[in-house]
Amino acid sequence: MKPLPHALAALFVLLPLQAFAQDASTTTASDTTASDTMPSEPMAATPETMPATDESVEAPTPTAAAAATIADDRVTRSQFTTAILDREPTDDLSVIGDEMNKVFFFTEFRNMEGTTATHRWIYGGEVKAEVSFRIRAPRWRVYSSKNLLPEWVGDWTVEVLDESGNVLQSKTIGHGAG
Repeated sequence: MKPLPHALAALFVLLPLQAFAQDASTTTASDTTASDTMPSEPMAATPETMPATDESVEAPTPTAAAAATIADDRVTRSQFTTAILDREPTDDLSVIGDEMNKVFFFTEFRNMEGTTATHRWIYGGEVKAEVSFRIRAPRWRVYSSKNLLPEWVGDWTVEVLDESGNVLQSKTIGHGAG
């Protein structure tokens, strides 16, 4: 076996090992998955998903401020999508069609390195899932997904929370019956 050229060997030594680590934890809903993606440039590993457990908890009553989308400069993008390709959403959904049985929620964070953020999935006033992500770089992209049962017709909300439980952003989308 030939030794690696010095420049290539140095590249392998300089790459931070933690950039390849995955840390996605979940606390509710077995049909929810999460991915904690790598920093935006460069990316070498494929994210993995981790299922959650089968529980739900009561959602807090939304205030007028929480009911609307909350703008926070730490969340630069968030959207519902049908899929994630190369760590990016493939589209921006405004409604979930009757035929869809899975939806993804994508979020890009800025300047939250070293903290934890959570996607809270809410349907019918009940928290169906909470998916937490460890943010490991100044720009970090994550997504979670939810398998939808045909009887879950109506509005779904995903709240993006910081580690103190503050709502950074909230988005709502309708499902079915249309």
